[in-house]
Amino acid sequence: MDKQQLHQLLTQLHTALTEAQSVEGEDRELLEHLQGDVQAILARAGEEALPQEYHSLGNNLRQAVEQFERSYPDLTWAMGEVLDILSRAGI
Repeated sequence: MDKQQLHQLLTQLHTALTEAQSVEGEDRELLEHLQGDVQAILARAGEEALPQEYHSLGNNLRQAVEQFERSYPDLTWAMGEVLDILSRAGI
């Protein structure tokens, strides 16, 4: 997957995270961390994101997938897609 496809997928994930209105408490905090991770990467536009940004995103995505699998299946699908890409990139 090239950088443009990853950027597009991260944009879709950011939209899904933003639209997750029914999430509250600790779950909401985790989603806000994910949004921050995604925004930091997307804000770099043409630049390469820093490895620690991808690692932070990957760690938060893994935690969120485990936590949200049953309650938010559509959201966890989008998270899983990004995790697959990061995994294939060795992150």
